[in-house]
Amino acid sequence: MKKTNNMLKLSSLVATTASLVATTQAATLAVNGTTFDFDATTPNQTYTQVTVQNGGILNLKGGAMTVDNADNSTDSLELSPGGLVNISGGSHTFNDRIGGNTASTFRITGSLATINLNQLSGTYRAKTEFVFDAAGVSTLVASSWAKFGGSALTVDATAYTGGTATFVLASAQASINSTVFASNNITTSAGYSYSYDDTAYDNGAGEITLTLTAVPEPSSAALLGLAGVALILR
Repeated sequence: MKKTNNMLKLSSLVATTASLVATTQAATLAVNGTTFDFDATTPNQTYTQVTVQNGGILNLKGGAMTVDNADNSTDSLELSPGGLVNISGGSHTFNDRIGGNTASTFRITGSLATINLNQLSGTYRAKTEFVFDAAGVSTLVASSWAKFGGSALTVDATAYTGGTATFVLASAQASINSTVFASNNITTSAGYSYSYDDTAYDNGAGEITLTLTAVPEPSSAALLGLAGVALILR
């Protein structure tokens, strides 16, 4: 009889565990004042709503997160005051809109992520940051429009070492008026100069690009100059 009771208890435990697993894979995710790491060890997950707020940090380090509530006119990823989304790896898809408050931050770190979205909300105001690794930075790709009009842009390219190159920071297929950033702050290492270009972004499909140009060290430039003089004298 004890054996039967133990089997009943085990069956009950399995049922309870299954219920808990179903709960942890719920359709919504709220990161409120905590840190949630989503990486290659996390099962690929689809959410209908993700909210990050009050000092909450959502780190997308790997794996594949999809946010989709079947209504592409609503903000299914919402950055409320104090929220930070940091994407550094994996392949992530936001099929509706991303909304962000001025006191929140949307950050892309390094060059290892794939980031696709439908739209940035017309009220998107989150601080938008691109942090380069040695190879570059990932692109934010919108299949529709991405309106940055009230957002401040920060680019940190001090870790970049890959030589002269042009990077697409953001790409949209159907942008609208006043989509460029309200302000920008771009930092590079001493060995690079930069050229920022958002001139093509207000007219239909467009890209926002950053070109990093390697600047020769003073000693190298001097040697080149001497070589040129020597050629002239010959």
